[in-house]
Amino acid sequence: MTETTGFFAALAERGGTPPLDAEEADALLRLARVVAHRFERRYAPLACYVAGRALASADASQRTARIRALTDTVGQMERDGPGAR
Repeated sequence: MTETTGFFAALAERGGTPPLDAEEADALLRLARVVAHRFERRYAPLACYVAGRALASADASQRTARIRALTDTVGQMERDGPGAR
């Protein structure tokens, strides 16, 4: 177990939630990176928070796919403007 994995496992335990698996962690880091590069760096943590709220009711098997879909949405927002739907 790496130091990072141990940190997030402990944080999840203290937060009363299951730990991230490697795919979820990679997908969230990609979301943060895309938001930071396409909009503003300071938006990245908030985007991950929004993702977490959106995933609160998601089945474990769907979480990574939903994070990736949110990341794709960021690209669409960049093209269409943040306020467009």
